[in-house]
Amino acid sequence: MTAPVDALLFWHPVRDEPLAADYFEWGPVARGSSADRPFRLRNGSVHYTAEDIVVTMSEFGAPTRSVAAQHFLSTDGWNFSDSINAGSLKPSGTSNTLTLRRVTALDADLGVGDVQLRAEASDWV
Repeated sequence: MTAPVDALLFWHPVRDEPLAADYFEWGPVARGSSADRPFRLRNGSVHYTAEDIVVTMSEFGAPTRSVAAQHFLSTDGWNFSDSINAGSLKPSGTSNTLTLRRVTALDADLGVGDVQLRAEASDWV
């Protein structure tokens, strides 16, 4: 394992390890389809608590219709929105399971697009 860092890490939902670099890549998807990807967050700091963590999305190489608008986040697997508050994480702590949901419309534009998740703490104490 790598040395601890004061950062939030995207963590595997079952195994105690960081996510693979391609974990959130959907590959080619069909119009009118949806899928979920569970994940957790890990506080990489061994000294500081990450407070009020917010998870948001941004996009790259999007077609005319927003790719981020076709993705939603959830802390409970039932209620989804464009951003979530994942609470606070103690040093080396791991969050409960969070969910990224993709909902591709029947009339979605064809083309390559990518969503990037970002987790940011309001403070480190």
